[in-house]
Amino acid sequence: MAYALILDSGAVEIVPGHGFTDANGVQHPADWHETWSPQKKTALGLRVVAEPAPAAADERVTGTEVKIVNGSPVRVNVVEAVPLADLKAAKLEAIRARRRVAENAGVTVGGVRVRTDETTQAKITGALMLFQLNDKLVSLDWEATPSAFVTLDQPTLQAIGLAIGAHVQACFTRSRELSEAVTAARDLAALDAVDVSTGWPE
Repeated sequence: MAYALILDSGAVEIVPGHGFTDANGVQHPADWHETWSPQKKTALGLRVVAEPAPAAADERVTGTEVKIVNGSPVRVNVVEAVPLADLKAAKLEAIRARRRVAENAGVTVGGVRVRTDETTQAKITGALMLFQLNDKLVSLDWEATPSAFVTLDQPTLQAIGLAIGAHVQACFTRSRELSEAVTAARDLAALDAVDVSTGWPE
């Protein structure tokens, strides 16, 4: 909790844990915030500083200052406009992050939920290659999800591989759609209209 000392010249922020000199030139100890009653703090002109509202989406906070607003100290953000290019870059990164979540969410094949992360994709590819290289291989054991094991033959594994591939491709397709919309946005309103959270495959 931050405090400010109300003076005729304005408000001076007082940091808890540090001593300060009041308007009458009296030095006060560093433990004032712990030992003083609310009444004493008020009597010496100390007031709790109201924190500012979050900056707007197109603003960047570069600092703060304490001002007197309606007789009370308020921390005011010092902001600057964020260039549209920077906002676009942040949203493109959010799209990439959301795509990774969707890509790794898994897919249901034949009533069985199968993982779709990059490791599983690589293992599926390797298992299919194993079937091709070993014509005596009939089936293999597979951990579809943690601690859930199944026995797969080649046609079933191919079906799983195709389902995973289609799921991953759908994630990239949605990512492309959103990224192109972000790139094409000419102002903040158009950029805000791009909803990163929806439209992903499940």
